Amino acid sequence: MKTDGKPEAVGGDSNLASLPMSNSVNSSSSSSSSSSSINNDVVGSMDCLGCRLTGLAFGLGGGGYIMSSLLQDPPPRGAHKASVIATAGAMLCFGMYRALL
Repeated sequence: MKTDGKPEAVGGDSNLASLPMSNSVNSSSSSSSSSSSINNDVVGSMDCLGCRLTGLAFGLGGGGYIMSSLLQDPPPRGAHKASVIATAGAMLCFGMYRALL
């Protein structure tokens, strides 16, 4: 039990820096080639067609649904109308962004 007021680590040593770290991508190669393969896995990954279509449907469907609130009786006015248009526009832009990029 410590008397300095700090909580004691459960299970022994709390110094995580002393633990050995392993590279799960390729432990037998040099560090420069393994770091480049890690970067290629993270940065160079492309979405599948199904993921792009799902994002497109979500963006266009959500934007259309939000835009349909402009057809209510009585229609929104002022800042409410502006926020509906801005939110629907953002959703539509998100859908197009997902499809194209």
